[in-house]
Amino acid sequence: MEKVLQVENLRKSYNGLTVLDLDSLSIPKGQITVIMGPNGAGKTTLIRILALLEEPDHGTIWLNGQPIPEDENHRLVLRRQMGVIWQRPALFAMSVADNLGLALRLRGWGRKKVRTKVEEYADMFDLGDLLRKWPNELSGGETQKVSVARSLIYEPDIMFIDEPDTYLDLSNRHLVEEMVASQVERRGMTALMVTHSRHQMSRLAANLVILQRGRLRWSGRVDNLETKDWDEELRTFLGLAEPSA
Repeated sequence: MEKVLQVENLRKSYNGLTVLDLDSLSIPKGQITVIMGPNGAGKTTLIRILALLEEPDHGTIWLNGQPIPEDENHRLVLRRQMGVIWQRPALFAMSVADNLGLALRLRGWGRKKVRTKVEEYADMFDLGDLLRKWPNELSGGETQKVSVARSLIYEPDIMFIDEPDTYLDLSNRHLVEEMVASQVERRGMTALMVTHSRHQMSRLAANLVILQRGRLRWSGRVDNLETKDWDEELRTFLGLAEPSA
């Protein structure tokens, strides 16, 4: 399986506390990989580093077999091939339509082409009635849907997703999952999703990464999941612990 991202000897600390200590990790291309682990496992930090939003203290990252360059202009070009959906969405102080079209305009798209794409994604995410509204007029769930659509609209090669369904009801949660899965299937997009939901992992993931205390505990195909060497904390987190007598 072709790898889109690889890391070696990745280390990250904050105020002397190590939050990531990974000897190696590979992410398959064109599939959904779910990252799981207890609170404080380093999941969001890993997402931020792989999305080139934060520098590791040590280590090497390869993208499509090439090391990530140090030059900031080259890194910006790579970041424009990526998208990020955060747990706590933030929209710009402009209409929903303008929020959706912003990334396209920054990439040099013409006005007519932007409008057509915005209408397409507004229809996909059932946002048509919200296009003229501003962020302060939206509910939490509506804000999250706009954020997800805005991140997908420019069709990135890699999408990083940090627990996107916090503010979504069940129907909109499934809609977002369907949109992400559709982009993976239709375009070969790679998706890395942080979640605490074992059911969401089972529905979406081809691959699973398990982190605990900043270290890699398991990585591989979901259908080859091996748990025999896990400790009680990890087994309990994933709902695999034996019930107490």
